[in-house]
Amino acid sequence: MKAKNLFYLFAVAALFAFAVIAGCKKPQVPTNPISLSFQQTYQNRDFSLKFDSVLNDSRCPSDVICCWEGNAEVRLIYVDRYFTERRIILDTHIPDNRFRNDTTIGNVNIKLVELSPYPVSTKIIEQEDYVAKILLTIID
Repeated sequence: MKAKNLFYLFAVAALFAFAVIAGCKKPQVPTNPISLSFQQTYQNRDFSLKFDSVLNDSRCPSDVICCWEGNAEVRLIYVDRYFTERRIILDTHIPDNRFRNDTTIGNVNIKLVELSPYPVSTKIIEQEDYVAKILLTIID
């Protein structure tokens, strides 16, 4: 009887330890940037990230000479495993006081690496044509 109780106690302790260790795992993300098409969602067991829209694209067209390279604003939607939604706006312009191309939520850094296609003065880019290249990094 005593051995049976000891076995159950050990089994419960082992299950508890496994649950704690499993809950402490870092999120897994790809090592290379991911490409998200308009309205496409990247998902893993810890969060999802959706390319919602391009809010503004004032980048200087590749066939024009401009005094400023311009900027495009991309809106992403981050949803954690508790279904908390956060809207993120990232810029293509080099980060400074007005622009940011990355943000960190929890221990996940989200960086806008590239937005394509690049503008040309003779073509209008529709939302459906955009692809955002995003780098996800886990911060220890």
